Formats: sequence, C-alpha cells, structure tokens
Amino acid sequence: MLVLLFFIVIICQLAVVIVQSKKLIAQNTHIIQKQNMDIIDQNVEILSRLESEKHD
Repeated sequence: MLVLLFFIVIICQLAVVIVQSKKLIAQNTHIIQKQNMDIIDQNVEILSRLESEKHD
C-alpha cells in the first residue's frame, strides 16, 4: 500500500514537471520568435542602407 502511494506521488510530481517544462518551452519559443523578427528587421534596414549607398 505504501509503495503504491509512493509511486502515485512520483507520477504526480512528474506530471507537474512536464507541465512546467511545456510552459517554459512555449515562453522560450515566443522569445526566440520575437528576437528573430527583430534580427530580420535589422537586416532589412541594413540591406536598405547598403542599397541606397550603392546607388549614390
């Protein structure tokens, strides 16, 4: 009986860890997507500047 209870507690803890991990992965994915968009914006700006300098 005690062993069964022990396993139930371990399974519940694992479930909590999995849920927390999924939340962190979602947050990190959002942060990475935002950073990628910022980098793309910077690259577009640099390319525009280089194009305008090339025509000068």
